[in-house]
Amino acid sequence: MKSDDLLKKVKTAVKSCDELQGIVCKYKDSRDFAANPVSAFTLCLGMGKTKLTNSADGLDVTCEKEIKLCLLAPSGAGGKRLYEMACWVGEALRNALSVSSIEIGEVKFQGVNNSLYADIVVKVKNSEPYEESFDVYVSGVKMEDLISIEVNNEGYEKTGRLLGGYSLEKKDDVEYLITFKMKVPLFRYGSSFTLAIDYESNRDTYWDCVAVNSKKSYLSSGDVLYSYDLISYRFEESYRGVENGN
Repeated sequence: MKSDDLLKKVKTAVKSCDELQGIVCKYKDSRDFAANPVSAFTLCLGMGKTKLTNSADGLDVTCEKEIKLCLLAPSGAGGKRLYEMACWVGEALRNALSVSSIEIGEVKFQGVNNSLYADIVVKVKNSEPYEESFDVYVSGVKMEDLISIEVNNEGYEKTGRLLGGYSLEKKDDVEYLITFKMKVPLFRYGSSFTLAIDYESNRDTYWDCVAVNSKKSYLSSGDVLYSYDLISYRFEESYRGVENGN
């Protein structure tokens, strides 16, 4: 399922809950994340990590996506009410999605702007393995013996304004951290390269990747495991012939 479709399902699940009828949903890539000051309970929706994992026999693939939410409290609402609303959000998503875990963070206070918020992290796992494995290409060359790959996009940060609440704003440099594990060493380690990931009907392409960390491990089975951390600042998503540059 595309990330946009998944976030739409989150919004539908929240708006369908009787206890959450008055909540305002904002996508993190919208121009206006939240009103300043916050005048209603506002839920900011965005994606976190995506992890693809091959089965031991390499025939099946599981996919886990992380949804990162932030619930903002309006002026005058207390922490108890905010936490109660956050729990209702979690319950609505548990009933609507194939959730593997939900973490509701503690209520936090921004002293400068006198606002309350709570982070909610939801992990959604496909209930059945994909029929086809995922493929990863480095500079056009298909990589073999890949075990797992995880992408984390921390492109947003909380920004406060004096007497104006706070919102989520896009960073000047959106950083994609890509971690993958494989049975063979990665070539072209010393220079930048393009990384493409094919799964389902998607192709995610990360340009100008640079390896910032590597690790070699020896497993009890006698196998060798290579782990790499990459950073990229350019991403492009292709889906059934339709491309969207970010």
